[in-house]
Parts: sequence; C-alpha cells; structure tokens
Amino acid sequence: MRPRILIADDSLNVRTALHQLLNHIQPAELLDAGNGPEAVSKALEFRPGVVILDFVMPVMDGLTAARKILQQLPQTVIFICTMHWSRYLQEEAAAVGVRQVISKAQSSILVAAVEQVLGAPPPSANADP
Repeated sequence: MRPRILIADDSLNVRTALHQLLNHIQPAELLDAGNGPEAVSKALEFRPGVVILDFVMPVMDGLTAARKILQQLPQTVIFICTMHWSRYLQEEAAAVGVRQVISKAQSSILVAAVEQVLGAPPPSANADP
C-alpha cells in the first residue's frame, strides 16, 4: 500500500503548491481537504501516514483538527504548516501530539520532515559516478 499524505489548507493555491513540492515522494498518494472538518473526515476514511494542516482554516482550525485526528488515529504524524508560527503555537501543538509546526515560508523544512517520516530518500542532484 502506498503511503498517504493528507494536505489540508483552505487555499487551493497552497494545496497545489504543496502537491508540487511533495509530488516527488514516491509512491505517496496525495489527498486534499479544504477545512478542518473535511481533514478530520478524510483522515478517518483514508488513514494517511502524514497529515499537513494549515493552522487558520474556516469552521475548524488546524490545532483542533489535529486533536480530533489524533484521538482516533494516534499513530498519524501531523505537521502544522502556517503563516502564524509562534513559540506558543509550537508548544500547544506539541501538547496535542503534533510533530512540528513549520512556517509556510520554510517549505523545504516541511518536505524534508515528510521525507524523513516516510523514509523516502531525498532526490539526488548528481547522477551516480
């Protein structure tokens, strides 16, 4: 079974950008959600190994969604990717069980963290000698 990554963000542009960044992780299956309740529902239905949540979303914020997902699927690795990074949010998220809060401005850190969780080798910039 291919590992699944659920990307939840209310911005279609952000979801598309994250798809492009994570698309090289093979053979991962990328899923989308546009808000917190949809993220919870899709997580429970598809049981992804990794969930990436925006913090600020309509209806339900990412921290609340993370709490609900982890209550049902405690083995799921959750990252919050947000423009609203703060030490307080990092502490609150860690208390809920979120692996890491990452600024949207640091997408390379998010990609590396997801690769590490899934055990995917990073793409090589050089061909084998």
